[in-house]
Amino acid sequence: LATSWTEIWDSKASDFIQYADQIVASRTSATGGIRWKEGDTSATVISTMPKLEGLELYRERMFGFGPSNTATETALYWSDIITTDAPTGVYNWNADSIIYVGRGNGQYITGLVAEYNSITIFKHASTYSFTYIALPEEGTMTLIQQGIGAENRECIAAYQNGYIVLHDRTLYKFQNNQYAPINAQQVRFEAVGEEETYAKNQCV
Repeated sequence: LATSWTEIWDSKASDFIQYADQIVASRTSATGGIRWKEGDTSATVISTMPKLEGLELYRERMFGFGPSNTATETALYWSDIITTDAPTGVYNWNADSIIYVGRGNGQYITGLVAEYNSITIFKHASTYSFTYIALPEEGTMTLIQQGIGAENRECIAAYQNGYIVLHDRTLYKFQNNQYAPINAQQVRFEAVGEEETYAKNQCV
């Protein structure tokens, strides 16, 4: 069986999600993302998308967070929604659709998780919950845990009715906005052999 690959974007994607029949991808190297579906000869550019480290879909909107080691490393962005007047509104991002998460604590956002009624926002050493009723700009940001977060996006894994999160070499079960340690002894990470190009320092 012959297999072939088709490049749909010449940028390195930082993350991607599916919306309806479209794949939506972001990048950190420049503003602008893309959307693409099977059968398209080329991707459609989303010029209004900001630089994003990660993407998540919640309540028919796309949410994303800024890249680490930049001025927007604590920024949470969101897109518009589809309406009768804007049938492609979910792919539009406005410059003022942004909120900063714990901007003064010196920690960057490492991951987002869409829950039933909220978005959980993981930072390097803290965890927040963002909720809203109708409009994100009228939402509420709540600190739910200080001192525990996720080392990076790969340190958050869905498990049963919650998540497994790695922070400071300790695994936690995160459920109902509560952390419970799984391992009593910290995991010791050591480099073994030659490092690979795509190796991850820590992941779950």
